[in-house]
Amino acid sequence: MEYFEIVFKAIEDIENNITEKINVDSISSVCCMSPFHFHRIFKSLTGYSIMAYVRKRKLHEACKELIQTNKKIIDISFEYNYESNEAFTRAVKKESGFNPCEIRKQKISNIGIDKMPAWGMRYKKLYGDETLKYEIITLENLLLAGITSPMTLEDDKNYDEIGKIVEKLHKIKNTIDFLKDLNINREFGIASESTLDLKNPYSNKFNYYRGYEIYKYTGFSKNVIIKKITNIQCAKFYVGSTFEDHKKALDYIYGVWLHETSLELNRDAFDFMEEIIESQGEENKIFFYIPVK
Repeated sequence: MEYFEIVFKAIEDIENNITEKINVDSISSVCCMSPFHFHRIFKSLTGYSIMAYVRKRKLHEACKELIQTNKKIIDISFEYNYESNEAFTRAVKKESGFNPCEIRKQKISNIGIDKMPAWGMRYKKLYGDETLKYEIITLENLLLAGITSPMTLEDDKNYDEIGKIVEKLHKIKNTIDFLKDLNINREFGIASESTLDLKNPYSNKFNYYRGYEIYKYTGFSKNVIIKKITNIQCAKFYVGSTFEDHKKALDYIYGVWLHETSLELNRDAFDFMEEIIESQGEENKIFFYIPVK
């Protein structure tokens, strides 16, 4: 699949609706992709999360109008769908350090970003010939016990959120009396079912599940969710042990590998990470499983 074309299509859709309210769900639906996978691909190729790109593009065009027209600032703010003149002022100042009046008076340009051109794509620019080893495997009858929580698609926030979920899971594992054969050395994180945050159209959330592998269970607990994963074909990547390793690996997988492989994302499955936590102070071994077909 030509994922470059998908991202170009999204960029054109953003341009055509730059004065409208835009969210990840609406853009990804135009491109016929799940919001979660689309977010990964868009960021890996452009260097920006979808909503960061939208915010910067809106500010760029709105600030151009500040300089090039005599429109009232409040009219420009509503034209570009800011909730209020104050919200527009805060956004401009956060991005540039100046308020709209200063932008207009001093004719300060280059606020935000211009439309992303084809050569702006980061494909191979950051990675050269670097590769990650992977193997094609099938996950069969994987039984998990864990907890779930909504999480934002914004990368600078979700690593902190993952840490909080992991801490919560570790606290409750000793209270799960009904679980048998709990394997605390194999811990899985599953990202799925992206959902729109209706209170904030500029931020999207997905459901994140974190759990331990188990071999059987008897009983029920309102604090624990049981998941069973059966017969999902995946590309399995070893990615290192730190969050920086995770970020770099995801950029490689979605920004390079996916565009060179003959495999395609399996949109009917999960996109998830397996984290194997070694005991006795050993270094964590982290794997990403990308559902493919």
